[in-house]
Amino acid sequence: KFTMAIAAFMADLHNLLIFYALLAITRVQVSVSVVALSVLVVLLTMICCGILFGKMRKNFRQDSYKAMSSFEQVDAASRESLKPVTLINVVLASAFVLVLIFGLFAGAGIYGLFMPCACGVMAVAACQYGTLFFTPSVYSRMKLRADKHAASKVSKYSGAKKAAKSAE
Repeated sequence: KFTMAIAAFMADLHNLLIFYALLAITRVQVSVSVVALSVLVVLLTMICCGILFGKMRKNFRQDSYKAMSSFEQVDAASRESLKPVTLINVVLASAFVLVLIFGLFAGAGIYGLFMPCACGVMAVAACQYGTLFFTPSVYSRMKLRADKHAASKVSKYSGAKKAAKSAE
């Protein structure tokens, strides 16, 4: 759906801004690894939004789900996608931490590994926050507005049909 695509795009921008804000706060220099992690933020956000919106599309097959308000629909999908999204993000954050730990045991310099690994953990944290808190709140408001617009179009269309029939 178009509203899902807009919400996912807004989540990408939001998560990138959060990631860059965390980098600015910690005063990390922009390097090739930071650019690569920016791509990771975008890809991870798209994957997690795909999980969230996939749950919503699956739930739309149920009549009880269709009867809910847009906020309840998004909340239900968010609750269902909490475990898979968190699992993906925890595994990625753990991978960054393990690279750092194994690098220390291997005798590699901590300076070369610490910043990319710390930035990776910040990227994963930004995606977790953006996917589970920002995207549902933005999408539920967009869906509410789209539903109201669709309802007004239907009422205008059915009103025009009734007026044409009464004129005949």
